[in-house]
Amino acid sequence: MAVMVLPLLFFYAPGFPRALLWLMIFCLITGLISLLLLLRDSPPPFLTRLLSRLPFAAKLSQVSSSFLLYRNHPLALGRFFLWSFGEQIVPILTMYLLVLALGLSVPFHYLIFIIPVAQFFARIPISLSGFGIQEGLFVTLFSFLGLSATTAFALGFASNLGNLLIGVPGAFFYLKGDKGGIG
Repeated sequence: MAVMVLPLLFFYAPGFPRALLWLMIFCLITGLISLLLLLRDSPPPFLTRLLSRLPFAAKLSQVSSSFLLYRNHPLALGRFFLWSFGEQIVPILTMYLLVLALGLSVPFHYLIFIIPVAQFFARIPISLSGFGIQEGLFVTLFSFLGLSATTAFALGFASNLGNLLIGVPGAFFYLKGDKGGIG
């Protein structure tokens, strides 16, 4: 969704750094090529050797296996795509409610292209729950739209903190060891 909304960001914020666009395009192309290679009955030997050396090779193998299971189920994949799209819409609506609650004047359409771009980068696993990444991106992205750095940081931090607090009830069951009947 981030790549889909980037043209809007360039339209509304012409000073947006081109390096971020190229980074996102690179990640998208790399991800698509990797996905296509993993969906083959047997990945190319060079890819198998490369992936087997990674510390998370077993997890990649599980992901690849799950892709292979669903490749012949286009209806299930279509539903997954719709759920994924909805999963991108919820944070936009949540942020809009936060903006309204704080009495800020941020137009809704700005959030449509800022939130997916920020989430795209915040989900790269280089920090704990995207803390620091999202706030920095909010400061950068909202600055192109005239929002102060302090306000943008507060929005990013409040959003991250809210997401963390939403997960606290689940942490109780996780720490307790109750998997809710799951394997």
